[in-house]
Amino acid sequence: MVYTSVGGAERESGVPHFDSKRGIERYLEGTGGPLTVLRPTFFMDDFAAHGPERVDGTLVVRLALKPDTRVQFIAVDDIGWFAAEAFDRPEAYVGRAVEIAGDALTATQIAEAFSARSGLPARFEELPLDAVANNPYIPNAP
Repeated sequence: MVYTSVGGAERESGVPHFDSKRGIERYLEGTGGPLTVLRPTFFMDDFAAHGPERVDGTLVVRLALKPDTRVQFIAVDDIGWFAAEAFDRPEAYVGRAVEIAGDALTATQIAEAFSARSGLPARFEELPLDAVANNPYIPNAP
């Protein structure tokens, strides 16, 4: 079995989404069957659905992060690649939990990447945590 969990699931975070994934990992480990756990980080693809807002010709990236906070990302296609790899090469993966990420950028660098790709000016704006507390796009937000 190849189970896609979440990066950091092995830590006691107090984040319900992460803790529920760890509970599933523990259950699967208890079955005794061959198991590989993939722990992807933040999905890059989330920006396709919930990307920067365009304000007066400028892209504004709003995240609940400090400007210099580094975040690890992965594309969902890359998660699929690792899952296929785990099935194709079980000897290299069974019994392992593998955290997977494709890039690590600061919040400011994320805005710079949007600017470079779009050709538009972009900036980062820090969202307060209470602004995301009831966001329907964040699973199990406090």
